[in-house]
Amino acid sequence: MIKTLSKIYQFSGKMQGTMKKAILFSVLHSLFDMMSFGALAMVFSV
Repeated sequence: MIKTLSKIYQFSGKMQGTMKKAILFSVLHSLFDMMSFGALAMVFSV
C-alpha cells in the first residue's frame, strides 16, 4: 500500500503539496473517528 501511495505521489507532479495535505487530513480524520468509536464503546460498556 505504501508503495502504491509512493507511485501516486510521484505521479502527482506539481500537486505534491496538495497530496501531502490530503493524506495528513485523511489520517487526522481517521484518528478522530477512532476516538469517537472508543468513546461510544466506553459509554455502552457501563
